[in-house]
Amino acid sequence: MRGNQIVYISDIFERDKNNNYTKSARLYQDILGYNFVINETLENGTFRLRDLQSWIVKNNLEIIDYYQGSKSHTSISNRIHAREERINGMIKNLIQMRLIHESGTGIGRKVEIDIPLYSYTKAGRLIALIIKSMNLESEILFERDQYKIQNKKNELQQNNQVIYELISSILTIQDYPSYSNIFYSALFKKIKDKGVFDKFIHHIIDLYNSNISIKNIPHLFTYAVGMEFKDKEVSKNVLDLYRETIQELDPEDQAIVLYQLKLSTERRFEDKNSYLSKHYEKQRFMFRADHKSVVLEGNCESCKQTTVKIISYFEFRKKYVLIDRNHPIRMDCEICKTKDSYVIPYF
Repeated sequence: MRGNQIVYISDIFERDKNNNYTKSARLYQDILGYNFVINETLENGTFRLRDLQSWIVKNNLEIIDYYQGSKSHTSISNRIHAREERINGMIKNLIQMRLIHESGTGIGRKVEIDIPLYSYTKAGRLIALIIKSMNLESEILFERDQYKIQNKKNELQQNNQVIYELISSILTIQDYPSYSNIFYSALFKKIKDKGVFDKFIHHIIDLYNSNISIKNIPHLFTYAVGMEFKDKEVSKNVLDLYRETIQELDPEDQAIVLYQLKLSTERRFEDKNSYLSKHYEKQRFMFRADHKSVVLEGNCESCKQTTVKIISYFEFRKKYVLIDRNHPIRMDCEICKTKDSYVIPYF
């Protein structure tokens, strides 16, 4: 918590008005990056808070820049002391986000007393891997040496493979998996088999860099498959896989997954609108049992009427992926019959 404010995973990717990562975002990213220092093979490694603090003050660019010139002789212990409260506060936030957790106790390095040990959760390792892919993509973009570019591309591909394996692990629960897990697991396998998983990871990076408020990993999965890709052709391909995956589910699984997607879509629509009419609320209630349709509300630019639209989920998804982000969804007005005059704001 920051005061009374709840922290979200998207805070790790927060940008300032100049579109640069904030100092807090950079520090979050470095704390998660420590995962690769202690745990190259993604096994369950643990760490002491003091070891993390020491690594951070030696590797975080903000702190390195601060201790230049006349401050360069400041001891590591004094640097840690000066930043300890801030780093510890961020560790608490990452625990709240369920990206780090306490993993028992161990013996201190200087005194033989039990101290807390910490480790990264699967979700924490996933975000660390996504950050690594993000950094590799940036390095490839600015690298000019073709040999280094190819090496970084190979490393990016390997990292994305680890991401896929970790996502599969997160979604695989031996006993009684949720309907969402069954759906996402099948969908991500199709995306991987079709050779577009690397573009899917790039899509996740785009989402984080767009300052969308993403609360947790399930929320990330919902947004990742629900939002359009920048590449419209990839969007169409993923939509086809999306439809195939749902249609291949058992009838009960299919109905429940569609119901969950319906609820998610309508909640997102409500969150993006400051005012919704009483008629909309009534229609949404009336169609609450229609798990194959979503209830939306828009305005006609021609006749100026506000009306409710009941649209099949897949028809909505098809229209959604064909538009650019922040552009409205357009349909023919059912009242005045004007083509493409009925507007639903993008959400």
